[in-house]
Amino acid sequence: MAFFVFPQAWIAPAIAAATLAFGPVTDRHGEVVTPVKIQYRNLPGATIGTARPPGKILIDKRRAAWPREKAQCVLVHEFGHLTGRPHSPNPRSIMYPILRYRPCHRWLVAHRLS
Repeated sequence: MAFFVFPQAWIAPAIAAATLAFGPVTDRHGEVVTPVKIQYRNLPGATIGTARPPGKILIDKRRAAWPREKAQCVLVHEFGHLTGRPHSPNPRSIMYPILRYRPCHRWLVAHRLS
């Protein structure tokens, strides 16, 4: 069964903006991890993305085609986890545990991705 793969034209700017916002991903020795790898897997339940330190983002492959903004917000959010950011209790934060359209869109606009 085929699954939707995020176009590199969506991934590269999202990772670049996340790096500027959160700093680089580092391993346990403080070495910068590059590139961050994007892999597609069957994730449990309603999970759409997850971070696997030091430098891997997993995306649920059971989803149909994603809109660009949703894909980029999930990438940025998971990148934040790779840099050590926890979930935020603020529903306006890109690090809020539930993907919300308006905060996602605002973050992308503020970081020149939309």
